[in-house]
Amino acid sequence: MKIGFCYDTMSDYNFTDLNFCDFTSEESVSYVKEVLESCGHKVTLIGNAGKLFHRMHSGQFDFNLVFSTAEGLGSRNREGWIASFLEASGIP
Repeated sequence: MKIGFCYDTMSDYNFTDLNFCDFTSEESVSYVKEVLESCGHKVTLIGNAGKLFHRMHSGQFDFNLVFSTAEGLGSRNREGWIASFLEASGIP
């Protein structure tokens, strides 16, 4: 199965302030990718919601499923951005 992996890291937003605590570490991203690949899946690291939207609109989206730990940024609805967008697009 081809899996796209969405996540938020501080480097995606150029933050260095540790008060932004909803970000995933690069180590965690690598670990999740390795675990999914050890189950036989092909995993592509996508990144944040903006990067997912860019892939979708530029025709670079070829996944059977998207796994997301992304938390978003800036609004109370931020955690639902990716899930809502994918659901509306018919992508599990």
